[in-house]
Amino acid sequence: TEEKVLSVSFDAAWGRANTEGILDILDQYGVKANFFLVGFWAEKYPELVAELQARGHEVGNHSATHPHMSKLSDAQIREELKRCSDLVQSVTGKPTTLFRPPYGEYNDEVVRISREEGYECIQWNVDSLDWKNISAEDMVRRCTKAVNPGDIVLFHNDSKYILQALPQILEYYQQAGYRIIPISELLLEGGLQNGGNIDASILGSAVQPAGKGHIAADSFLFHRAPVCGQVHVYQGDDLVFLMRDRLRGNRKWVAIVLDIQADHPDCVPRHKNGLGQILALGVDF
Repeated sequence: TEEKVLSVSFDAAWGRANTEGILDILDQYGVKANFFLVGFWAEKYPELVAELQARGHEVGNHSATHPHMSKLSDAQIREELKRCSDLVQSVTGKPTTLFRPPYGEYNDEVVRISREEGYECIQWNVDSLDWKNISAEDMVRRCTKAVNPGDIVLFHNDSKYILQALPQILEYYQQAGYRIIPISELLLEGGLQNGGNIDASILGSAVQPAGKGHIAADSFLFHRAPVCGQVHVYQGDDLVFLMRDRLRGNRKWVAIVLDIQADHPDCVPRHKNGLGQILALGVDF
């Protein structure tokens, strides 16, 4: 989307410090945010889970035990998702529908299984690095140096200087004309969504034949995840796939368009989504 909207998100795993202060700041600026909770955090602090909901924020799934999800079996991945959602739902009455993998770590199987379980996988493209306990000034600089529509900003609820940095960051966004909205609304604001239809011709001259290579289209399933790597374009009756180089310095919406009738010998996507279905939209930076 080119509308000036973005989302701020908080991962909660290890402590409760600053959580109430964050909520007060969000209230002060009229902002609704996303909080991705680990199951054991939700179990330990049910009163905070209830407070997140009471103040109108979106509560997401950050796994039950904060493991490296890509190292788990299919059954273990499903159990991590279910246990966390059950703990949250026991307080809020609602299951979780957005999932952020711990450490931002994922593979095709994590994406596939989470989607089968009804989740949208959410990454971020602006990292405050607050978990490193960098200064408030450095956090503000990182989060405001290049703001763009559709940004998803990552914070943590217990970082050392979040209460000093957050008001400055929110004020900057709002003075720059941005609306700060929950991620579920950002997904809707994005226009064409997963499962939508698209005519491959809209990619125009950007789609050119390219040499053979191997790239996982599934890695793009994270909405607006940063793109990395070189340009890979597959063209033919069974697949069109476009990925731009993140080092080119220009942000541009790109689409993945799949038309898979059979496994493509030069690529590793595992989804059979039919003619012209969009797997995801993303933006490089």
